[in-house]
Amino acid sequence: MFDIYQGVRLNDLHLQLQIGDSPDIILKDRNEWKYSAYSIHPKQDGVVTVIEKPILESDVKVYWQIYLEEKLNESQSMMDVAIAIVLSHHDFSTLQRDYEVANSTNFYKTKKTSVR
Repeated sequence: MFDIYQGVRLNDLHLQLQIGDSPDIILKDRNEWKYSAYSIHPKQDGVVTVIEKPILESDVKVYWQIYLEEKLNESQSMMDVAIAIVLSHHDFSTLQRDYEVANSTNFYKTKKTSVR
C-alpha cells in the first residue's frame, strides 16, 4: 500500500536496514500519490464452487490463494487468507466506498462436504 501511495517499499527498506545499508527514501511526486486500502478474506470450510472477480471503480489487485474445487478448512489465523484485495484511487471517497463493498462482499462460495 505504501508503494502505491508514496512509492515506498517498506519490506525492501526493512531488509536493507537489517543488513546495515542506509537506504535512500525517494517519494513519488505528490501528483502521483494514490490513496490505498486492502481487504483480506479468510478461508471458509468446504469446497470452492464459485470465484468472482471484484468489479469496482478503484484500481483493484486481487491475490487469490484459492482455486475452484479446492477443499478448504476454516482459517485458523490472520495468515490463512483466501483472497487479499488491494485497492487504490486518487479520490478518497471513491476508495472508501469501494473498500466498504470489497470488505463486505464474499467473492467466493463454498459448498460443505458431507462426512461419511
